[in-house]
Amino acid sequence: MNSADTTWASEVEPVPLLFLNAFVIILLVGCAIAWSRRLRRPSVSGGYLSPWSLSWLDAVAIIGSAIVLIWFAQNFVVAMLRLYHGGDFSLSDPSLWILVAFGLAVQLPLLLTVVLGRILFPKHFPRFLRERRLEVGESLRILADVYFRFLPVVMLIMLGWTFLLGLAAKSGWIDPVEPQLLVTAFAFADDWLARLAFFILAVVVAPIAEELFFRGIVYRFFKEKIGLSLAMLLSAVLFAMVHNSLHAFAGLVVFGVLLAHLYERTGDIRVPIFFHAAFNLTSLLILSLL
Repeated sequence: MNSADTTWASEVEPVPLLFLNAFVIILLVGCAIAWSRRLRRPSVSGGYLSPWSLSWLDAVAIIGSAIVLIWFAQNFVVAMLRLYHGGDFSLSDPSLWILVAFGLAVQLPLLLTVVLGRILFPKHFPRFLRERRLEVGESLRILADVYFRFLPVVMLIMLGWTFLLGLAAKSGWIDPVEPQLLVTAFAFADDWLARLAFFILAVVVAPIAEELFFRGIVYRFFKEKIGLSLAMLLSAVLFAMVHNSLHAFAGLVVFGVLLAHLYERTGDIRVPIFFHAAFNLTSLLILSLL
């Protein structure tokens, strides 16, 4: 452990640090148990999602609509902020409230696109974006298994990617890469109401909107056009790009592939939604403890 690590540890309060260490131990023990149970079971082949036949033109219309709606929503937020704060308003150091507004300007258009897709393509657009309805107990069992098996993997990939970006910046190959601004603002915000708003955005709104759009629409369309594996990868790359964070990009790609795999294997969109929410909740709890 270097001096920077020692300084960081000394700045964390003893009780939160104790809870954080206990959580890491529980996570690692749960990961070992989940993987040992998985390796003793026979692998399951095949999936539950049938191909979703939309033309390229229709798919471009749906995805393009989401891009246009996000562009309009974010420009609307900027216009309202400048109207409220005056013409000299700058986004160089935004508050958490402003970042939450920009987050909603992404998530709400994604939800609206799903609704429009259902209205415009009623014969092709799966109504509930699921082909199985799992019982609550089975959904929770799958969620617990995937949470303990893959959450440590995703977090290790994120740490490894952060380390590589740090090496690249230190070598002068790239400029230093900062963590996602929204996450950083949450970690240092003093306004508990703003933190609560961001918590709802990250744990409730974002998992629903992003899973319905990226797994329910984008993944299922690409699966029919380019095959299962490439569809998982491409939908995950688009999912990572919308977060606009090089710092989290590799981890989000892996996370997106995992979410698509989970959707494919269960056939129920609620399972990746719950796992997405659990992942975001865990991340926010760790930030809060630190």
